[in-house]
Amino acid sequence: MNDIISKYQKVFTPYDGVVEHNFIIGQHLEKTRRSHTDAFLVWLDISNAFGSIPHEVLFAALKNSGVDSDFLQLIKNIHINSSTRLISKEGLTEPIALLCGVKQGCPLSGPYSIWLSTIF
Repeated sequence: MNDIISKYQKVFTPYDGVVEHNFIIGQHLEKTRRSHTDAFLVWLDISNAFGSIPHEVLFAALKNSGVDSDFLQLIKNIHINSSTRLISKEGLTEPIALLCGVKQGCPLSGPYSIWLSTIF
């Protein structure tokens, strides 16, 4: 993957790349303030892109990309009817349905990148 993905891209990393990006931007702006020079502005997509794609959109993109039907069914089986629970002072919550997205760092985040490539 190192020959394919830029070192500046923060997909498929074992850590949260957004933190690094925010740090670099902060350092750049601080240097600009100290040196009294002009700077540029950056817009960050902090809308949880990985977590906001409806599963049906992901499935359709994979199908349209020619993903093998058995593999697609495996991904559907993992996502459909999946849920999570939270631990609180009162104990476990009721199951919370996971209706969209994949987690960053999850091996299934690769299919998200396939979807992303269809819109650019």
